[in-house]
Amino acid sequence: MTNTGFVSLDDITVTEQPIDFTGTGTLPAPTYVSGGTDLDGDGDALDLAVDSSMVFSATYVVTQLDIDAGGVTNQALATGTDPNNLSVSDESDNDSPLEDDPTVTPLPQMPGIALIKTSSYDALTGVITYTYTATNTGNVTLDDITVTEQTIDFTGTGTLPVPTYVSGGADLDGEGDALDLAPGAGMVFSATYTVTQADLDAGRVTNQALVTGTDPNDLPVTDESDDDNNMEDEPTETPIQQTPDLGLIKTSSYNAVTRVITYTYTVTNTGNVTLDDITVTEQAIDFTGTGTLPVPTYVSGGADLDGEGDALDLAPGAGMVFSATYTVTQADIDAGSVTNQALGTGTDPNDMLVTDESDDDSNVEDEPTVTPLPPSDCEEPLTIACIADLNITLDADCGAVLLPSMLLTGDYLCAADYVIQIDGLPTDEITTCGEHTYMITLFNTAGEAIYNCWGIVNAEDKTPPAVVTEVEDVNLLCVDLDANTLTTLPANISKCYEVFSNDRSATASGQVGAVAGTTVAGTMAPQLRARLLAGGLTPLLPTFTDGCTDRIRVCVNDVVAYDAEDPLCEDVILTRTFTATEIAVCPTAAGEANESVTSSFRIIFNRPTLEDLDVSAVEPVVYFEQCGVANP
Repeated sequence: MTNTGFVSLDDITVTEQPIDFTGTGTLPAPTYVSGGTDLDGDGDALDLAVDSSMVFSATYVVTQLDIDAGGVTNQALATGTDPNNLSVSDESDNDSPLEDDPTVTPLPQMPGIALIKTSSYDALTGVITYTYTATNTGNVTLDDITVTEQTIDFTGTGTLPVPTYVSGGADLDGEGDALDLAPGAGMVFSATYTVTQADLDAGRVTNQALVTGTDPNDLPVTDESDDDNNMEDEPTETPIQQTPDLGLIKTSSYNAVTRVITYTYTVTNTGNVTLDDITVTEQAIDFTGTGTLPVPTYVSGGADLDGEGDALDLAPGAGMVFSATYTVTQADIDAGSVTNQALGTGTDPNDMLVTDESDDDSNVEDEPTVTPLPPSDCEEPLTIACIADLNITLDADCGAVLLPSMLLTGDYLCAADYVIQIDGLPTDEITTCGEHTYMITLFNTAGEAIYNCWGIVNAEDKTPPAVVTEVEDVNLLCVDLDANTLTTLPANISKCYEVFSNDRSATASGQVGAVAGTTVAGTMAPQLRARLLAGGLTPLLPTFTDGCTDRIRVCVNDVVAYDAEDPLCEDVILTRTFTATEIAVCPTAAGEANESVTSSFRIIFNRPTLEDLDVSAVEPVVYFEQCGVANP
């Protein structure tokens, strides 16, 4: 402070003015430092001669709010007393005694934020848990902190994780949330992600999050996450343990008649990653057979997971079936068994081979499959005989295939092949009911006939006809005619007809002159026919079929229900039931009756209303009244 006047000034003081103070801390209190003299004899040095100066000093501890504001502004007031005992004062300036500008002290702002993102994978649940720790590394408050995952850095194939607030922070902007950070403070977010099979196959999930806050100047402050260092910005990579594994079970069954072993290979992906290009091969080193090494071929299962257009890939837990056959040799039979082991192979997502040697019953063991070959003394006389009289039931298509196991008794394991004849024809299939003669011939491995015999087969048809089409219920308007009333008909009306198929001859069925596919016996009562045409030219009929006979008997039974008080028309319901029974060409061996099948529909009669009348057919009627005798 300097005395710029022409007279001495006594009792100099300096004070900070609260009205100009922008700081949020304690108002500074200036104290004397140096200069001045004791001109008034008061024993102090607080007086100033003309052109002399005096120094005061004060300190102020800035607050976080001051830093957030970017500076502190204040102004002091110097006061002295002139020789006339009048007050002399001046407001401070920062650089000129001729001005009175407040002093502005800038406070440097260095906004900064850092995000560390860590992860942990639970192989049991298949879930990755992410923890995001955001820290205010600057010197100003940051408001409205958010953490988001960045799609561009996400290698997962599932749903992008969504971080949610967990803890930390405070409500510094008065918005009612705890999403603001003071310098040095931290905040925690968390998110979870369920890995997909594609993630498992990739072996890892990589992603990076972005933290965002707003500084006191409403400017965004951001940082991309790092996994362990606030000074770096590297994506977080979560390793997912891959356990590629394969299991192969190989079973076998031996047909002593054909001398063929059938192998079934079941390959299972027992690991946690996809396996491509599955193959199964027999290993020659483990094969004890003396014939040709079996060649497994694909049967079922698997999917095209690698886009190569085949179904030879396996997802974890999925299975695939292969099959192979092997014709045993006499040397194999002499050895008593055939032993072999197959190898299942696949490729994991890292193009590494995954293999397993087969076991006969377990995916965790690798033991060769041993197929016993029962000994048979084929030099002894064969203990075989044909069944002389055999009953079989034809299927719905009127067919049956004969097998040696149906025709023979005894031990015929020495036979390598067989031929069956039916009624002298080289076939093993019966297509008609009735009695047939069969002959079977057995051959050894050299193709030599070693036995033959014959017998009788009685083929029975026990399958009833089938309904092909049904008839829906019909609603008709009734007509009250004396000659066509329901009261003139019995309560139950039944007629039976014989029909035959379109592809059979009527003459062959014993119906001379009949047309195939039509009724050939029985007639319909004229009153009933006129009553039940159902609006068409012929009565409505369901359709039946039978696979094993050309003749079917169809019986029609009508049950009439009506109102006893108004029997001529009102609310009459007729239920028509058709019962179809085949006319057996071949009776069953036990004389059993043939089964039937039924189909029914209703014909409902209702009295007509005015809406049902034909207006053009109504004759007009005129009523008049005679007035006197002169004008009739």
